[in-house]
Amino acid sequence: DGQGHTITLAYNSTAPNVSLFQNVTNATIRNLHITGTIQTSQKYASSIAACTEGNALLENISSDVVINSTLDGDGTQGGLVGHCTKGTLSIDNCLYKGTIQSETTSCWLRRMVGCHHSYK
Repeated sequence: DGQGHTITLAYNSTAPNVSLFQNVTNATIRNLHITGTIQTSQKYASSIAACTEGNALLENISSDVVINSTLDGDGTQGGLVGHCTKGTLSIDNCLYKGTIQSETTSCWLRRMVGCHHSYK
């Protein structure tokens, strides 16, 4: 529980999975604001979780993180989550008002979740 706090990201990375959390498994993240920038040349960049598995809940979260990608091709990047691989990802009362920018990344740039297999 972030208790309404703000976390500022300032990442510049050539590694995949750039996010506040790399992997979220069977967890709840709530009551948090995230701001800042992510500069990446790899897949799965996002402001909260690069990957979710199991049953994950995002609740009462806002993000205005700016993601700048120089990856050539499929980026699979999302404003809140890069990708959901197994299980269920639930998003309740969350807002992504940042931007995902790229001149070379061609697909899978999504406002909330880059790629999901189970979403409600």
